[in-house]
Amino acid sequence: MRAFLAIEMPDDIAADLRRLQADLPLRRPVARDNLHLTLVFLGDQPEARLAGLHDLLGGLGAPGVAIDFAGLDMFGGNRPRQVFATVRPDPGLVALQARLTRVAHSSGIAPERRRFVPHVTLGRDKPAGPDLARLRQAVAGLSGWRAGGFVARSVTLFQSTLAPAGARHAPLANYPLTG
Repeated sequence: MRAFLAIEMPDDIAADLRRLQADLPLRRPVARDNLHLTLVFLGDQPEARLAGLHDLLGGLGAPGVAIDFAGLDMFGGNRPRQVFATVRPDPGLVALQARLTRVAHSSGIAPERRRFVPHVTLGRDKPAGPDLARLRQAVAGLSGWRAGGFVARSVTLFQSTLAPAGARHAPLANYPLTG
């Protein structure tokens, strides 16, 4: 099962992000239910291994973390493929991500090894020519965008199912941040 650990967006923040998506020339905006901040991508895992991770995460006891947005950006360099809302790398958030990575390793999962860039994906696309120019101009024009922040009080284990129309994410378990 393809899985990841993430912070879900509260309804008011998701509404802000949906309004932002409407202001961008995105051909494939991310659905409301898929707006999240990925902390650890676990990849394809057997259910037994995810059950072991679930047991370890039950006693996580980590504190809540501040989530503050700091503009827009794109992944992909000269050939962008993803537009996202940037999240400030708060020390508590960075520490939570590192801790979850260690817990995943303890359960026998080798998470994806990428530098942690906290963000919420708004859309996926591979624009070219005039479409790329419009997208870059829109992202640059909204680079100062800010949304109200929030304190994340839980982490969610998601299942991710790939489909022709894009991935669908379903929550499997939720772990309170209570430390």
